Amino acid sequence: MKVQRLAVRSGIAIAAASVIAIAAAVVLGLRSTPRPAAPSASDVFFATAIACYPVAAALVIARRPRNPVGWYLLLTGTIYGLGILAWQVGISGYLAGAGREPVFKVWLAWFGSWATTAAPLALLIGLLYFPDGDTASGRLRWARLAVLLLGSVVIVARALRPGPLGGVGPPNPVALSGAGTGPASFAILVALVLLVIISLAARYRGAGPRGRQQLKWLMVGAGVLPLGIVAGTALYSGAAPGPARDAASRVCSVL
Repeated sequence: MKVQRLAVRSGIAIAAASVIAIAAAVVLGLRSTPRPAAPSASDVFFATAIACYPVAAALVIARRPRNPVGWYLLLTGTIYGLGILAWQVGISGYLAGAGREPVFKVWLAWFGSWATTAAPLALLIGLLYFPDGDTASGRLRWARLAVLLLGSVVIVARALRPGPLGGVGPPNPVALSGAGTGPASFAILVALVLLVIISLAARYRGAGPRGRQQLKWLMVGAGVLPLGIVAGTALYSGAAPGPARDAASRVCSVL
């Protein structure tokens, strides 16, 4: 019980730190002089939406600490929080024309450039444990393994993509020619989203009345998940950066 209480307190503390990191990223962006670094209304909306992940995680962990869903929500929120904070810290000086960025800031920007790809993949794995954290189904185990392995391919491709970090930052310090979020990575992402939806539908068919009631509301959200992730990724992987494209990308990602 002591270990469980420690885990719960640690989880809640990490969730609180994630919310603080997200808020700090918004504040840093608002204080940035160059417009490209300053968050727009869509950025603030995006930050508010992703702050819901650690808040929801804290609530689940406090009530059901043995349920993996809460911990995957926490992982999603933590990656998002660290990612957008690292991006703001790493990119602000570069966009302000401060000259050569310190090495640590370049690496912070590098981490932030792919963290927002890793976070949704953590969420997809967590959804496969919904609602009760049951791991008995062999099909769900294979689905989780597929999301983990294929999602790792997408993350690595994003992390090694040549060119400016995030389309506006310094050159990628670990760029690899041919890597990036091209058609192959996009196809993998679409396949993983569809895999999760199909797995949830199969779980709904085999669930009892209580499980179906819980899964029903998740399936409503899952209905717009492909639209949000696919449209957001397509917009982000498009041509040169533009305010309309960036705003649409963030709104679609939140969906």
